[in-house]
Amino acid sequence: MPKTLLSTATVAALAVALGGCAAAGSGARFDERMFDRWDLNRDGLLDATEFDTGWTAANRFAVWDRDRDGFLDENEWNVRARNNAAMGPFAAWDADRDNRLDPLEFRTGAYEMWDNDRDTRITRAEWIRAQITP
Repeated sequence: MPKTLLSTATVAALAVALGGCAAAGSGARFDERMFDRWDLNRDGLLDATEFDTGWTAANRFAVWDRDRDGFLDENEWNVRARNNAAMGPFAAWDADRDNRLDPLEFRTGAYEMWDNDRDTRITRAEWIRAQITP
């Protein structure tokens, strides 16, 4: 019996761990639950610090960087962005015009995409409007 309980507990722990990975993984949507997790001070807004913390924890750049070279090229971009018109063209995110996105360009572009009114805070409504399916 103890072996069964251990197995059940192990399975439950794995389910929780994998659920967390799925929420931040390649098939996850940036849904309202994720907004709530990123909203550390629970004020209903994401400031740049909260966004950076959540973005880093979710490891968004690594999910998109398929060849793991530390940059996103236009092909990697197109694989993920083609179904989300809100993201706009690759060139709009490439601040230094070197035909690749580094992690900072990618994070900055995402923050600016969500912050529609450019007030440096992302509301729940902005979050929902600019949902990405990574």
